[in-house]
Amino acid sequence: MGSSKDFVTLPLFPNAQSSDKVKKGSVFLNGIIVVYFYNLITVSHEMDAIRTKEWRMLIILKDIADETAYKIFTLAHLPLYFIVFI
Repeated sequence: MGSSKDFVTLPLFPNAQSSDKVKKGSVFLNGIIVVYFYNLITVSHEMDAIRTKEWRMLIILKDIADETAYKIFTLAHLPLYFIVFI
């Protein structure tokens, strides 16, 4: 087994027993997995928004022709995809 400095007590449970301690790397890894999962859900939602023509709900784009609104809506989401995947 590892030494006591290889484990960490989660801050939400300051009175945790030694058996409740978690390996330091696993807490970080679980956080990364949650963030990536959230990002994938967000990107999936935004791609579905394009498919279902959700730009029609936006005040600025609702009166523009669908072809033009589609291009504007899609281009506006490209920076979002770039930020999410970096």
